[in-house]
Amino acid sequence: MTNGGVEGLVIKNYGGFYYVQDAKDIYECKLRGKIKQAVLTGDKVIFTPL
Repeated sequence: MTNGGVEGLVIKNYGGFYYVQDAKDIYECKLRGKIKQAVLTGDKVIFTPL
């Protein structure tokens, strides 16, 4: 975990959902708020599981 979030790698983008893989699991994520740059497959991200 980094700064209260989990670090992962975007492995797929489909229909506005991003599939992010951490060390052991794959999460289905959706962006919240304003993003200045597009998130692409292969990007490293920090997210908060709910």
